[in-house]
Amino acid sequence: GVRLGGSVVLIDEAHNLIDTINEMHSVTLSARHLSECSAQLAQYEERYSGRLKPSNRTMVRRLLFVVRALRKALTPPRTANGAAAAAAAVERMVHVNALLSVYDLDNINLLELKHFCEKSLIANKLQGFAEKSQ
Repeated sequence: GVRLGGSVVLIDEAHNLIDTINEMHSVTLSARHLSECSAQLAQYEERYSGRLKPSNRTMVRRLLFVVRALRKALTPPRTANGAAAAAAAVERMVHVNALLSVYDLDNINLLELKHFCEKSLIANKLQGFAEKSQ
């Protein structure tokens, strides 16, 4: 990294700084992306279930549970006639604890799941699996 000790830093377009910082720590998910992820993860789990160690199989199933719960959270509710409600109806800010509680994710250790994803490189494996499946 760059050492800035004893330096003065000037930022051009500083009025955009807060938005830029917020975007660095934000992610955008769509129900469609989560549906694709869910399908690929379910196929991966089905295909490799016998090869996975029990602990890894458990983590893949937990990950699948989380992905499905997030997809459910982003899926527009159905109206009385069965049609999907307007997409704007599901664009909302939700407190993390409320989201975890409503979708039964509050008993899942998300840090452990994150560690599993990083250590196992499951995202890379899923990408390769999806490419071979197509």
